[in-house]
Amino acid sequence: MKIVVGLGNLGGQYDATRHNVGFWVVDRLVEQYADLPAWDQRYRSLWMRCRLNQEPVGVMKPKTFMNASGDAVLAAMTGLKIKPDSFLIVYDDFDLPLGSCRYRQSGSGGSHNGMRSIVAKVGPMVPRLRIGIGPKPSEWTTTGFVLGAFSQPEQAILDGLWDEVHQKITDWLSQ
Repeated sequence: MKIVVGLGNLGGQYDATRHNVGFWVVDRLVEQYADLPAWDQRYRSLWMRCRLNQEPVGVMKPKTFMNASGDAVLAAMTGLKIKPDSFLIVYDDFDLPLGSCRYRQSGSGGSHNGMRSIVAKVGPMVPRLRIGIGPKPSEWTTTGFVLGAFSQPEQAILDGLWDEVHQKITDWLSQ
């Protein structure tokens, strides 16, 4: 089984923030592909199974908060007895321009605390899809920027990225 993990923070105050882009992607997948959307609580996450291109796919939204995302991925990896490359981690990246996305097969956690946590728990061989939310204005703190809400024009750009994000997820599933 392959699993798409969207990184973010649970709680209404985080719903529309830049740091919850991973949750946004998972929610869009659920809207399109889950027959009866109902979240279970498994693997320290909100968990659901969907069918993408006739393939069963798990989707996860860790409940551990961003900085401990590795705990949820490790719990799923252990519980399902699968390898790190069975996960696709989707998260925000302020080093990428808003409206862009990049897939990588493996690597470090970079400057993203959620990805750092995952790499520390399960190693660097985890595929990831980074969604651009930047650039971060120099006068903003990192925390203030990532926990800030998208403006309406920014949200429109993000919404326009969905087809590319969906294609990259589909490509990863077919590998």
